[in-house]
Amino acid sequence: LLEQEPPAQAPPKYRPSANWPSRGQIIFKNVSMSHSNESNSSVVLDNICLNIQAGEKIGIVGRTGAGKSSFIQTIFRMGTLVNGQILIDNIDISTVGLDDVRRR
Repeated sequence: LLEQEPPAQAPPKYRPSANWPSRGQIIFKNVSMSHSNESNSSVVLDNICLNIQAGEKIGIVGRTGAGKSSFIQTIFRMGTLVNGQILIDNIDISTVGLDDVRRR
């Protein structure tokens, strides 16, 4: 799964420094996600806002099919972001190369 390319997205414009991510802060800003880039595809995450501080531990709980795995997949750009941004150490991961996001 980690080798899969995401659906058609703009090419990355930013190459992070060699030590990125150095802190590990993750920010979800109004993130909505779909498993497909088709316009009629249903949204599996809707308007998620979350600030995970570096070193902080969180738990993700919910019923079967509630979106727990989809939430994690967004960090690795394995779904289609319909809206919002995901920032790791204040860098929007949609602007970073897929290899850099997944290997670091």
